[in-house]
Amino acid sequence: MRLLIRQLEEDDQRAGFDCGDETLNDYLRRFAWQNQVRNEIGVTWVAVEGSHPRLILGYYTLASASISRARLVEAGCSPLPYPEIPVILLARLAVGRRARADRVDTASAGLFSIPREGFVSGIMATSGRR
Repeated sequence: MRLLIRQLEEDDQRAGFDCGDETLNDYLRRFAWQNQVRNEIGVTWVAVEGSHPRLILGYYTLASASISRARLVEAGCSPLPYPEIPVILLARLAVGRRARADRVDTASAGLFSIPREGFVSGIMATSGRR
């Protein structure tokens, strides 16, 4: 099975996705697309099989966030000259039951890898910067 990792598209088959966690299923079905396009608060990447490019086998959502200088100091880090440090938040991560049933080795197949092309522009668009 050849997996492709790409950004969520509007006509992907989100309704049939089931990872066993209804909260994660519901997020993908109801909120991932609108958060990515309308609200611009996260970018969802999906794993699809090459022969079934609309069938989602797993997904993860990335969002921009920040950590305050005070929080870093509380955690024992050296103080930095910036009031906030930008970070990328792994907001959601789910592997569908179908992928697990088919024994897809998601780690070696790249489900957890971050595609280089479009990644920075997708996150920057999400954070309202270009």
